[in-house]
Amino acid sequence: ELLGHAAIGLQMINPPTVVLTGVTNAGKSTLFNRLIGEDRSIVTPIEGTTRDLVRAHALINGWPLILVDGAGTRETDDPVESEGLRRLSEEISRANLVLELVLPGQAERGTGSHRESLIVHSRCDEGAADQFALNTDAIRVSAVTGEGIPQLETAILDLLHGGQKFDPNQPCPFLAEHVIFLEQLRSCLIRESGIAELISGFLEGAGECHR
Repeated sequence: ELLGHAAIGLQMINPPTVVLTGVTNAGKSTLFNRLIGEDRSIVTPIEGTTRDLVRAHALINGWPLILVDGAGTRETDDPVESEGLRRLSEEISRANLVLELVLPGQAERGTGSHRESLIVHSRCDEGAADQFALNTDAIRVSAVTGEGIPQLETAILDLLHGGQKFDPNQPCPFLAEHVIFLEQLRSCLIRESGIAELISGFLEGAGECHR
């Protein structure tokens, strides 16, 4: 049972990374601030306001994750903005999940070959329903009014954790060393030998760590 909960514990210590992408002024920074619960990214109507990567920890229904905001996608000759886009591209390649924000009336671009991505129709409080593409998998949100935010958070957790529920009272290993020990212990129990030696060695190692 503990090994079955190992993935939960390991992701508490090393939370997954979620990157926001989209064209300039798609509402990435506003949504970023909404999801983390504070104003970390600067929000203005000026294109190219966000250039460098902004990252912050967020908590969704007990699950921790790292959110990353970056430069909006557009053609630019600005060397600083170009560097920001290059860094964002690298971050996307390493991300566990990419949220592509799409404006009302804008065609979906897609995030290439990234294994986990989600289309998010942003700023939906500013556009009529018929301005949005007929994509049943997409989610409509407004970071200003809060519309669609609960549905987006649920979708994020479904993609990252497969719908698992986080129970703070549920015991689970949090370190890779604990998972290895439990796997070894299970093997010892199956073959009915080496149990005492394994536990003794583990406790000795734990004692050394606390000296």
